[in-house]
Amino acid sequence: MRFIASAVLFLVVLIQSLPATQATLEYTQVELLSEVETIKPETPFWVVFKITMKPGWHTYWKNPGDSGMETLLTWDLPEGFSASPIQWLPPETLTLGPVVSYGYSNESFHLVQITPPKDLAQESYSLKLKADWLVCEETCIPESASLSLTVMTSKEKDVLFTGHKALIDELVNELPDKPNQFGEYRLNGENIEFYLPEGLLIDKKISEVSFYPEEKGSIKNGSAHHWFIKDNRLIISMLRDFSAPDRITSLVKITDADNKEIKAYQLYFGKVHVAPIDGGLSDSLWGILLFAFLGGLILNAMPCVFPVLSLKAVSIAGKAKSHQKFIRQQGLLYTLGVFGTFLAMASILILLKSSGESVGWGFQMQNPYFIAFMAYLMFFVGLNLSGFTSLPALFGTTQASIDETKSPWSSFWIGVLAVLVATPCTAPFMGIAIGYALGQSALIIFLVFLALGLGFAMPYLLISLIPLTLRLLPKPGRWMETFKEFMAFPMYLTVAWLLWVLVQQSGSRGLITCLIGLIGMAFSFWFWHRFTPRSVPVRIMISLFLTGLTLSPMIYVKPALNLIQTEKFSRHRLQELRAQGRPVFVYATAAWCITCKANEIALKSPAMQLTFKNQDITLLEADWTNQDPEITDYLKSFSRSGVPLYVYYPPQGDAIILPQLLTESIIVGTLTNGGK
Repeated sequence: MRFIASAVLFLVVLIQSLPATQATLEYTQVELLSEVETIKPETPFWVVFKITMKPGWHTYWKNPGDSGMETLLTWDLPEGFSASPIQWLPPETLTLGPVVSYGYSNESFHLVQITPPKDLAQESYSLKLKADWLVCEETCIPESASLSLTVMTSKEKDVLFTGHKALIDELVNELPDKPNQFGEYRLNGENIEFYLPEGLLIDKKISEVSFYPEEKGSIKNGSAHHWFIKDNRLIISMLRDFSAPDRITSLVKITDADNKEIKAYQLYFGKVHVAPIDGGLSDSLWGILLFAFLGGLILNAMPCVFPVLSLKAVSIAGKAKSHQKFIRQQGLLYTLGVFGTFLAMASILILLKSSGESVGWGFQMQNPYFIAFMAYLMFFVGLNLSGFTSLPALFGTTQASIDETKSPWSSFWIGVLAVLVATPCTAPFMGIAIGYALGQSALIIFLVFLALGLGFAMPYLLISLIPLTLRLLPKPGRWMETFKEFMAFPMYLTVAWLLWVLVQQSGSRGLITCLIGLIGMAFSFWFWHRFTPRSVPVRIMISLFLTGLTLSPMIYVKPALNLIQTEKFSRHRLQELRAQGRPVFVYATAAWCITCKANEIALKSPAMQLTFKNQDITLLEADWTNQDPEITDYLKSFSRSGVPLYVYYPPQGDAIILPQLLTESIIVGTLTNGGK
């Protein structure tokens, strides 16, 4: 019996001492496969880390996309051995709602080439590997394993291959080709166009093209793309979402319609600063400048701009004959104001573009402070048109008088004002011209914006410089007062639209503060006209006070990134809030969790943020992006081994576990029922 026990113990120790080439975990089974059993000096060989997942589960590619985490391999090799980076097989596109990721379903293979040193003194060598990966279905589970395999030093002329040789050869054949050619990419408005190297793939009958960027941020993940062949080149076009680096590395997967063969190519695309090759008028810089001119011309008819310019034009009609010199001066100064503002905007666009920002026409409309400023400006213009305040330098009096003693720079500022009020609008032809310009050099951007300015200034400039055009204007009369007052309403509608935009950017607090400021403006004008003192010092003090009253609310207009503050999860904080009888919503998430990111669209929507705020619910975020023992224990307390997890604690009663896929209605229903 002692002999048998000793033999069993020996076998157990022997088995435990053998290299572990595979491991079985809760959601995956992993294996380390070698191409060879024996090795020779400086002769590379392939090793494959294989992950077999439960049906419906997936892992991630080197660029996981919107969410996920790439597989990481850390080698512990004998001295002199070296390992290549992972050679990635072409991925597939994984979608969950609006979240798009790149990875592998059911099983994945990660190829690494090992190179032995020049001298192999030992008979055998152990290759050790620590692997970390993320496996996801609706939940995402980080897993890891330590594996090793042993290879022998060959004593023969040739190496001895393993039974995995055929599989590994097949996998190596599926690796992307790396042609010794560079492609090009060009910006075309909101799109990015990739031009494959000339002649590549043209001999194939292509039925499908897939595109996978190796770096994050180069394109909008999951954006619809189309491909076509022109001038012996395959061109792929899709939405852009990046800062235009000098080079983009991508994987292009091609399906041959004849034999259904799928082949992948790893390609490098260099940025080209020239016009896109799409034919037509936009190929020519002169054509683009014409588009810009026409776009600027049409911009005058937009609801915000038309009242300002039409009233200014009509106001000069009555005195055209006796003040022609002054009118010409005003037209030139107006054009100068337009050009100066357009060039200032072009300069800002160039600076933002050079710093890596993705910008376009109306970029300033993304800033809530600018939106509030525009609401103030439009409201001020509306009050002026309605007759609540008078500013003859802008629009002229009812009798359309032009007083040469007034500041000749009034029309300059009208030009600035007109461009500012035009920024929310985009006229036909503008999109092509500006989209082209933003992909070009600073000089081209300036030329395009100058053409926009010339088109924008042209109507008023013609009226000012050519007396014959004044005959086209109606004769002045009492109708002008009615027309002027009527033109206030488009301005008020624009204010309403701007306030709606402000709510999206800054929430209800931004709306109420801006409304208070507008009321302060109206009050200031009323007070000034009703109680204007004669003493100059007093007038100055009152004007400063009223200006402060009007503008001070703007300091509270801030971007509403979060309407409520989310706290970091801890058991202590959860217990503290529960002891106070406070409702608590805990969500366990991770940056690599695709389901979590899809759910956060509903969880962090403005409507839900307001719901949490109104019900005084505290949000605790259990961020499991990195291993956290406290969060792991919390997950285990609900029999979960991964994220996402959503738990609502009502003021009284037991915790309520929400589904792993959330909608706003599910969350609201849980909060409503849990509060009863």
